[in-house]
Amino acid sequence: MNEDRMTFGRHKGMAVAHLPVDYLGWVAERMPHPPAYLLAELRRRADMKETRDALIAQSALSSRLFPRKKNRRPSQRDWWYAKADGSRSSPSGRRRTPGRR
Repeated sequence: MNEDRMTFGRHKGMAVAHLPVDYLGWVAERMPHPPAYLLAELRRRADMKETRDALIAQSALSSRLFPRKKNRRPSQRDWWYAKADGSRSSPSGRRRTPGRR
């Protein structure tokens, strides 16, 4: 009985079958390890042919299988490590011109 109810978040205690597919997809994409009942509901909705829910569920499931690479900007810590190694670049990777801030 506990498997078909949401155990966390905004919709805690609600039946998973009654949750909006947008929310299920959002949770599945952002959680590193979503619960099995949530993924099972997404698979069930993805099997529904030619519906809006099926398209959203398929998109969420495919993003779990094939995650996008995130463009990560160098952090301040990366800059300090580079400075310790003798590199003379700024955190953005560009060289600063002398005398300019």
